[in-house]
Amino acid sequence: MIAIITNNKKKENNMVEVTQEDFLEYKRVQQSGMYNMFDPQARQMTNLSKEQWVKIMQEYKKLNEAWGNDDE
Repeated sequence: MIAIITNNKKKENNMVEVTQEDFLEYKRVQQSGMYNMFDPQARQMTNLSKEQWVKIMQEYKKLNEAWGNDDE
């Protein structure tokens, strides 16, 4: 389960919060084509926590449907 309402990046009740801004930051790195998204260096190009990065990867389809530009 993900919370998408707040910009607070703290974990609460084992939830990882991911905002639209966070997802778009992930997409920016993805669309650059410079990194395999499993490469730790890809995450280092963002301000995302490891937990947020993993949650985006796990919930990518749902997040992309909500916030992505059907550019795939």
